[in-house]
Amino acid sequence: MKSTDKLAVNTTPSPKQLIFAVLWSFFGVRKMANLTQDMRSLKPQWLILTAVIAAASFISLLLVLVKLAISVLAA
Repeated sequence: MKSTDKLAVNTTPSPKQLIFAVLWSFFGVRKMANLTQDMRSLKPQWLILTAVIAAASFISLLLVLVKLAISVLAA
């Protein structure tokens, strides 16, 4: 195996791999080795799309929790 074979880009990342990369980035704790591996194997377009979906989901969850808390406190 050539050393350039190790740097081949994976064109079909698994959803699990994308979600873990984005969630660890949101959390702010990541090993450099894992970050380097992700940068070699994941396409930026998929990471951006996953991050936008995760952020929208998080904001939606917060809005629902706030509305729920307001309705409980108002009753």
